[in-house]
This record gives sequence, structure tokens and C-alpha cells, in this order.
Amino acid sequence: MLIEIGRFSEMTYIFDTLKQNHQFELLFRKGMPKDSKLKLAVLDYLRRFCPGDSDIYRVVSSHFAMYREIAQLLEQSALKKLRKLKPSTMKHTDQLSSQLTDIQKNLTDAAEIYIEGQCLRHAQSCIKQARLVFLQHSLVSSGVHVINLEPADVKSFIEHHDKFYETYTVSDAYNKNFWAAALCNNVLIRGDLKFLSEFSKTLPLTSSLITEVVQRFQLRTDVTRTSHMNSHLKKLLFYCKDVVSKYKLAQSLGLTELTKELLTADNGQLGAAIRDSVL
Repeated sequence: MLIEIGRFSEMTYIFDTLKQNHQFELLFRKGMPKDSKLKLAVLDYLRRFCPGDSDIYRVVSSHFAMYREIAQLLEQSALKKLRKLKPSTMKHTDQLSSQLTDIQKNLTDAAEIYIEGQCLRHAQSCIKQARLVFLQHSLVSSGVHVINLEPADVKSFIEHHDKFYETYTVSDAYNKNFWAAALCNNVLIRGDLKFLSEFSKTLPLTSSLITEVVQRFQLRTDVTRTSHMNSHLKKLLFYCKDVVSKYKLAQSLGLTELTKELLTADNGQLGAAIRDSVL
């Protein structure tokens, strides 16, 4: 009947009837035409009456090859729900747990549909947000909030949180880079070498980043340098592949043992290269 009438935008009640009787897939059975008007009508119906219904969305995206459009509906539905969750009102309840699970599922499903449509950048964005929601789910009971943060709160979390992978999830989701401060606080001052190890396995510890970390440390007037911190500095400099930069940093930090090691390494050949560049 719906196909014969052809006035799809005016047949919402038929869509409702099909959905209520779990027969919505009849619109997509083999042999049914893929009319552009029907496509638009279904898309509009889903947008208005079925926000976040992943099962129907998947069937529609496959039948009409509307991967990008359907994934966008799921993503928008998830983000709309997410924006309603404010840190000041988030309490550890079964309702909140259910909401976070639902949002994470919508984002994950959106990412998978985006991938089917070769929209990889959009898929990656959904994956990052889904990971953030999953992290929030695990942190609710501790009272720590990571969703809908203000810029200043994002910065503070990344710079001071003491678990690398959780920090990385937040940094990745908000697309913010405050790693120099994070490494300074966690590795050099707190002495968390696990944080340093996990960072090195996940992100590049470039010479420029290590230099920035050391410079930040040197500017910290609120910190009294200890022998333990010297040890942490040496561990950080171990990851510096540019030997000239490593020597300069060790020299500026007064790590005389390390500078001597560098000058005498490789039977003095490395030292010669350093002297040519520095002295």
C-alpha cells in the first residue's frame, strides 16, 4: 500500500504501525524499490521518532546505502544525550549507568556504520567519544568527571591526573595537548615511571617534547630538587634520541655523570660528534 501510494512523507502512521508490530523491515525486503522519496521519508521518520534506535538504523543504512546519513543520526542522538549530563548533576545511579551505556552504544554503532561508508574521520571521532563515555562510566563512583568539561578543567585534568591511559583518553577526546606539564608533574616531580613507560609505548617522546618538559621543571620555583628527581630526569633523558639535545639538557641540569658518559660513549666517537656541535 505504502509503495503504491508513493506519498511517503504523509504516511507516518504506516511507519508507526510497521514499527509497533516489528515489521519495519518489510520496507526493505528483496524486490522493494529503493525510491529516493521513500529514502528521505524514512530518514526523516527516524530522525523525529526513533532517535538512537540502532537496530532499525543498521537495516536502513544497509538497504539504502545511506551509511553517512544514518551514522550522523546516531552520532547526533548520542551527543544530544551526552550534553544533558552535567558534572554538577551526575550521581552514581542505575539510571545514569543506563544512560551512559546507551550513549556509548550509539557512538560505537555510529562509528561502525561510518566505517561501512568509508567515512573514517567521522568514525574515529565517534570512537574517541565512546572511549570517553566508557571512562566516565568507570569513574562515576569516584566522583571524577570527564565529560562536558570546560577548557580549563580539561587542561587541569590532563596536567595532573596520575593514570596515563585515562589521561590519554581525555586528551584524545578533547583534542588537547598538555603532555609537557603532565610529564613534568607525574614523572619528574611525583616519580611515576610507569606513567613515563606507558606514554613512551603510546605516543612519541620527541626531543622537543623532552626539552619542553625539562624547561618546565627548571621554571618550577615551588619544587625543591632532590636526588630522586635527578634520577627521574636521567630516566626521561634516556628516551631522548638526539644525543646533542640530550647532552645540552644534561649539562643545563648539572647532571655531570651523564655528560661524561655521553662524551666517552662509543670509544669517544660520540663525544667527538657532540663537541663538534656544542663546543
